[in-house]
Amino acid sequence: MDAIFDGNHKKYIEDILKVGEKQNYKKGRNTICCWRYGYGTPATRSEVVLKDYSIELYVGEETVAYNAIRQNGRAYFDNHLKHSQYELALRFRSMAEAEPILRILSDCFNGTETQDVYEAENSGNNPLSALVSHMKQEGLLFSSDKSELNLSEAYAILGGKTSVRYLQDARDGVNGYVLFCAKDEVDKNRICTTLDKECYPNGDAVRPFKVQIGLAEIEKVIGLLKENPLNVVIDVVSDVPSAKAQALDDTHTYEEKEKHASEIKLDQLESIAFEQGEAHPREVTTTVTQRVRNPYIAEYAKRRAGGICQLCGNSAPFKNKDGEPYLESHHIVWLSEGGEDTVKNTVALCPNCHKKMHVLNLPEDVERLIACNEELSEE
Repeated sequence: MDAIFDGNHKKYIEDILKVGEKQNYKKGRNTICCWRYGYGTPATRSEVVLKDYSIELYVGEETVAYNAIRQNGRAYFDNHLKHSQYELALRFRSMAEAEPILRILSDCFNGTETQDVYEAENSGNNPLSALVSHMKQEGLLFSSDKSELNLSEAYAILGGKTSVRYLQDARDGVNGYVLFCAKDEVDKNRICTTLDKECYPNGDAVRPFKVQIGLAEIEKVIGLLKENPLNVVIDVVSDVPSAKAQALDDTHTYEEKEKHASEIKLDQLESIAFEQGEAHPREVTTTVTQRVRNPYIAEYAKRRAGGICQLCGNSAPFKNKDGEPYLESHHIVWLSEGGEDTVKNTVALCPNCHKKMHVLNLPEDVERLIACNEELSEE
């Protein structure tokens, strides 16, 4: 299947948006270009991503374009694309679909990238530098300052190991200005309670506590840190409890609830889980659009693999009722991304690797599957 979009479309979109290509963007497979309005978290920026087979649009709920895009682009909403519950995600399959919405986006931003006060003051340097200078002027003490480093390494440490950082394109979605409270639960609890925020989970580790802060909240954060002016480490639980988490209601999508559940602390999640249990789960009727897959191609891919997963190289984990090794067919380039339903684009994977590809879809794994199919075709 030939690509729908190319370099000519890139120039056309750039003329509509009146903004240059985002530098240092980590282009995934089939990605041509990315443009960005604004900075920081998914909630405070908008992005347009041009791919070979689609145009994707992400609009943060705190941007000037949010309401207009929500009203006019509803037909193209695609929740599967979302990086965050605080943004809209849209997918277009043609320039005719995309152009009216992109022009609305451009008009909202007046053809220029928006900058907040600290980033504007910083005149193009690391946006953390201006914020650090402002915090120092307000009387906060820093034991070290590395805010002049590039964005991937930028941070500044206050007296008691609470650091302020500026993150961009972080894998866990925690981008923009973030406080890392390494040892000080007092600062963490003050900030979470006052700003009504939850800490971001840090895998299986308890620390550092990560609290994302917006520029509108900076002055409140400075005031809280000044209550502990030396930012002295007090490694005890604060008397001020963090706000009790509540389950999202049914006005939210399943994906939004799933993301919210992943961010709740275990003790509060336990309470919600027991409260939410249902002996007889509700039934809903939905309309689902699926792409038809050819069963002959899927069966051929599984037989050709000979019971061996084409990604991990291990034998199928069990046999089906007919005594055959159990593998699952997978399209290297997903059908939803414009991939072909062909022998060349179909592989056989064990259930674990199949799930891995749909969760991570790592470039190195994609390349491995392409190479494996090419080797089998040559035999």
